[in-house]
Amino acid sequence: GYAMAAWGKQEDYSQASAFFLNDVGGQAQVPALASGYSHFGLKLTPNLAVAPDQSSYRSEIEQILATHPSAIFSETDPQTGATFMCELRSLTSNSIPIVGDDVTLETPWLTAVSNAIGATNLKNSCVAVQPYAPAQGAGWQAYEQALLASASQISGTPAKDHTTDPYSMDPYDGAI
Repeated sequence: GYAMAAWGKQEDYSQASAFFLNDVGGQAQVPALASGYSHFGLKLTPNLAVAPDQSSYRSEIEQILATHPSAIFSETDPQTGATFMCELRSLTSNSIPIVGDDVTLETPWLTAVSNAIGATNLKNSCVAVQPYAPAQGAGWQAYEQALLASASQISGTPAKDHTTDPYSMDPYDGAI
């Protein structure tokens, strides 16, 4: 969240909107983003928490467009990102930068959104801010220990495969 706010300040996104999933992972970024935006004297409105995988986000997009944002900060799953981006493109001819986090760099998200709006449009409208913290230290060790202890509750892939997965780390970060 703070890295996104710093990017907004650097890029002079004085009036921005937030479009984040209403789950633990999506909401983990929002307090730091809002606090950082406020600290920099920038405006973040509306700040929307949306349900994932809806068939339309038209009303939310209309709320966003009514504020004339210079950017939209976001974290979504691939399906939501594709729906949102496709509808956003159909509702405005303005190119509003979309600033995502490291989830935006994941192959499933890139594929879904690229298929929805085209690779060139994706390249021209989205940027991802990925703060880096090495997978080490007391916080990461607590996360890894908790994840591996819950291995019996994880289906599909071994728990060890999730120790550096942002989809796994982000909700843990938000819950702690």
